[in-house]
Amino acid sequence: MSNLGKTIYSVLLVWMRAVNDWIWSLFSGGGEGLYKLVLAHWKTWLIVLVVTGMAVDWLVWMVRWRPLRLIFGKRVNVPEPQDEADWEDEDEVAAYLGKILDKQAFDGTGLIYGMGHAVYTLSDPRAEVCRRYARTLAAKKDLGEEFALIERIERLAPQVMRDHGMTKPICANIDLYTGFIYKMLGVPETLFTPLFAVARMAGWSAHRMEELFCAHRIIRPAYRPVIEPLEYKPLADR
Repeated sequence: MSNLGKTIYSVLLVWMRAVNDWIWSLFSGGGEGLYKLVLAHWKTWLIVLVVTGMAVDWLVWMVRWRPLRLIFGKRVNVPEPQDEADWEDEDEVAAYLGKILDKQAFDGTGLIYGMGHAVYTLSDPRAEVCRRYARTLAAKKDLGEEFALIERIERLAPQVMRDHGMTKPICANIDLYTGFIYKMLGVPETLFTPLFAVARMAGWSAHRMEELFCAHRIIRPAYRPVIEPLEYKPLADR
C-alpha cells in the first residue's frame, strides 16, 4: 500500500472510531430508552447512519486496497477484452489470466476480480442467480460474446489460480456478473459503488450496532430470529 493509501486509511479509521465513540455515548448515557432516543434525535441519527454507511463502504474497499475504484466509483473491475488476444481461444484466455496473476497485465494488482470468496468456496449462490439473468439480458442486448467470455473466465480461472499456488477452492463471486449486468442496464460506472452501498446501509447499520452493544469486535452475525413463526399471507389478503 502506498503512503497516500496509508494516510487515507489512517484518517478514515480515526474518523470512524470517533463516530463510533459518539454513537456509543448516545446509547449508553442518560438512561433513555433506545426508541425514545432515536425518536428524539432522528435527524441526527439519520445523518449518522448515512455518513457511517458511506465510511464503512470506503473502509471495506480500502482494506482490500482498490483505491482507483474507490475514487472513480467502480463496483467491480472484471477483465475486459483486449486486442492482443483471441478471446474465443481458451488457451489464450488462460494465458492472459496467468499474466494478470503475475501482475504483467490488466491493472497490475495480481487479482482476478470476480473470482474467490471468503465464505463461498464451491459456489456463490448470488453469482448463480446473476449468471442466469445476465445470460437472458445478454441475449436481448446482443452481447452474447461478452457473456461467453465471462463464463470462460469463470471456468478457466480456478485452474489458472491453482497453477499459481492457490490451494483453497475457488469459485466465481457475485462481482463477476454484476458489473456486466449494470453495463447492460445502462447504469453509469460512477453509480456502481453507490448502488452497492445503498442496498447494504441498513444491514451495515444493524451489524455495527450489534458490534457496539454486544461484541465490541468485528463479527459475522449468526442471524438467529427471536420472533414467533408467522403464517404467510398473500399480498392480496394483507
